[in-house]
Order: sequence, then C-alpha cells, then structure tokens
Amino acid sequence: MDAHHIIGMAIAIVAIIGGLGIALYVLQKAFQQEFMEKTMNLENISKERLLLIEKGMDPSLANKKKREGSSPLLWGLLLAGVGFGGFAGYLVAHNFNLSGSILIHSGGLFFGGVGLVLYYIIQRRSDAKKAK
Repeated sequence: MDAHHIIGMAIAIVAIIGGLGIALYVLQKAFQQEFMEKTMNLENISKERLLLIEKGMDPSLANKKKREGSSPLLWGLLLAGVGFGGFAGYLVAHNFNLSGSILIHSGGLFFGGVGLVLYYIIQRRSDAKKAK
C-alpha cells in the first residue's frame, strides 16, 4: 500500500466516525426534547384534571386528542423521497455508466432523509400556527 491509499482510508474512517458521532448526538438531543415535551404535557393534563375535580366537573374533559393527519404526511413524504431518490439514482447510473445499485440505494436514502426534513419543517409550522 502506498501513502495515498493509507491517507484515503484514514480520511474515510474519520468521516464515518464523525458522521456517526454527529448522528448519535442529534438523535440524543431529539429524544431528549421529545421526552421533555411529553413530560410537560402529562403535567399539564394532571393540573387540568385537578382543577376540573375541584370545580366538580368531569375530569375526562382534560383528555387530549392525538394529532390527526401527521402520520400519513410523514409516510407520504418519506416514501416519495425514497422513490424519487431511487429513480434519480437509476437515471444517473444509466446515463453515466456507473454502478447502479450503489447510486439507487444512496439516492433513495438521501431523498428519503430530505422527505423527513420536509415533514419536520411542515409539522413545526403547523404546530406554531395552532399554538397562536
């Protein structure tokens, strides 16, 4: 092995470890934020129930309905992104005579991730409008 191969392998290893580290950090922060939101929601429901009981009302009025319509949007954007990415990868591989399986899979994963980011942005905007 010459120096170029060793340097290339070192760069690849550092990039993979760094990418995994960043992904794990982002996932940890996302789960932590979701846990805090659920905890605050449960505390609010408990307080509402106590207030309803104090006023002599039915405590079941404090039950919140789940958000409707977010799951189909999530799956729609994810699957559309995966499908579009696979098709784009196929077109690039076919037109440039490259390895098709690698481009199809990586394109599907990339655009699937783009679909999830779009879902996140749309859901945040929707939640912000509902909060106002």
